[in-house]
Amino acid sequence: MTNPSVHESISSRSLQAWLELIEASHPSEIAMGLERTLTVYSHLRSTFSSKSIAPRVVLVAGTNGKGSTIAMLERLLLNEGQTVGVYTSPHIHQYNERIRINGQNADDQKIVHSFERVEAARNNIPLTYFEFGTLGALSCLECENLDVVLLEVGLGGRLDAVNIVEPDLAIITSIDIDHIDWLGSDRESIGFEKAGILRVGVPAIYGENNPPDSICQQVLAQKVKMNYCQQHFGLRSTEETGLEDVVGYISDNTGNIKDIQMPDCLLPENNILMALQAMECLGFSLSNDAVLESLDGFVVEGRLEVVSNAPTVILDVGHNPHASRFLAGRLKEIAKGRPIYAVFSALADKDVSGIISPLSQIITAWHIAPLDCARAKSISGLSNVFNEQNLVFTQHLSLDDAYQRARSEASKSDSGAVEEMGVVICFGSFHVVSEIKDN
Repeated sequence: MTNPSVHESISSRSLQAWLELIEASHPSEIAMGLERTLTVYSHLRSTFSSKSIAPRVVLVAGTNGKGSTIAMLERLLLNEGQTVGVYTSPHIHQYNERIRINGQNADDQKIVHSFERVEAARNNIPLTYFEFGTLGALSCLECENLDVVLLEVGLGGRLDAVNIVEPDLAIITSIDIDHIDWLGSDRESIGFEKAGILRVGVPAIYGENNPPDSICQQVLAQKVKMNYCQQHFGLRSTEETGLEDVVGYISDNTGNIKDIQMPDCLLPENNILMALQAMECLGFSLSNDAVLESLDGFVVEGRLEVVSNAPTVILDVGHNPHASRFLAGRLKEIAKGRPIYAVFSALADKDVSGIISPLSQIITAWHIAPLDCARAKSISGLSNVFNEQNLVFTQHLSLDDAYQRARSEASKSDSGAVEEMGVVICFGSFHVVSEIKDN
């Protein structure tokens, strides 16, 4: 790593200066493989006396649902009196969001000190932005003497930098098509990569009812105690319960099934149940009252986040077809027949056609604009996809322009009543949510 200024010492560098330096230090944004990260991590770990970053470590991989599952698990653990550290990515507003300690973002000084430790341990080994950040986060969390650490896998699993840590529980939330240049173009290939976080004899959770064979094969080969959706945890049918309320179930550590009253929450039911099943796997048995107290009305920023009620405005970071299919179902429930106005953009490597297709029948009007970042898909590239699907859309110079227009259209009501106003959904990327929130 080359110091950009001979006048700037490592100890005086600000967090922003560190981030700029790290981003510029490696020619590739992504470089798969664990050798570099493992080597530096072994140097880092030699300065700590403990055998593990925390008594309990949870790795979470998957195409979608990682962030919300971790956020709910974090809330549940904190409410049980545990000290909890979290590492997730990417962030919406500021880098500090990636590292949380007992529910609070790590401050600049803690992150800077962790980066200094990584730099001292690096010995000129080249690290990508994500690798350096991951090592920094691990170093930061290791200094906190935490009870539980929750780590989100950034890309895939098998070769992701987070996978250098040995877990006490592994969670794979979902498998679908995304990042095909790195993970493969089908669920079996992607499942194989995600299954890389599984360990021999370590309990695990799989969050959907259709696991790829590649995951099941790894479960058998490594004798993993896998908790499968709709087998060990899931939703009861209304015919089965005779109740209008949604009821879920999870398995305790003895294999017994117990029913759970599902909290009132817009997040995916499977993600809620994964968090609850994880609590059981970690040795915490929660009452229905404790679940409702923790998760009733729970909101994760940028995940079906309602930021206005007149008109209803929802922000969602969903950026692949799997997320879009879930979003379509939730929007129909929320809108209840009202018009829906979409504000949309995407990064250049995303399957725009696959993202907008599930929503094409329920969106009243589309408003598109380019993202303000180097990886953005051009406005011409976006409009070409919309034209190919014969969708009517309006293109704007900025996302803020698109948002203001959509909000104005949704606000129209003959009587002025809020319940007659439309719904605005802003989605397609973390950058969409970030830009709209920051304006």
